[in-house]
Amino acid sequence: MSDEQFLAASDAGTLPKEDFAHGQHVRLACLYLGRHGFEDASRLVADGIKSFAARHGASGLYHETITHAWLLLIAEGRRRAPDADSFEGFLRANPQLRTKGALDPYYDPATLMSDEARASFVLPDRAPLP
Repeated sequence: MSDEQFLAASDAGTLPKEDFAHGQHVRLACLYLGRHGFEDASRLVADGIKSFAARHGASGLYHETITHAWLLLIAEGRRRAPDADSFEGFLRANPQLRTKGALDPYYDPATLMSDEARASFVLPDRAPLP
């Protein structure tokens, strides 16, 4: 699926639940960051994830800190690889973003899994985010 088709399906809410795992969250954020400023991209990604979760009966799974921290990591990755010609090129330049463990250097698991971190953005407690 092309990037445009992916964004259109995401915006329309037609992506199947099984087709929206970690890699697709990263792709969505990467694409929005490439088309919008950080603030607008953050809002679009958060709204998109919340809407997707609500459509699939998983509203309680949205996590503000994880979403915002990942956006910061992806924005930094885009700055490091400005010439990536595709999402796959972006991932080749930023292999650490392929796994969910990319936040481990920044957050203690207990901090990240707290109710406070789920509801609002919590600063990292291990190392500053880029």
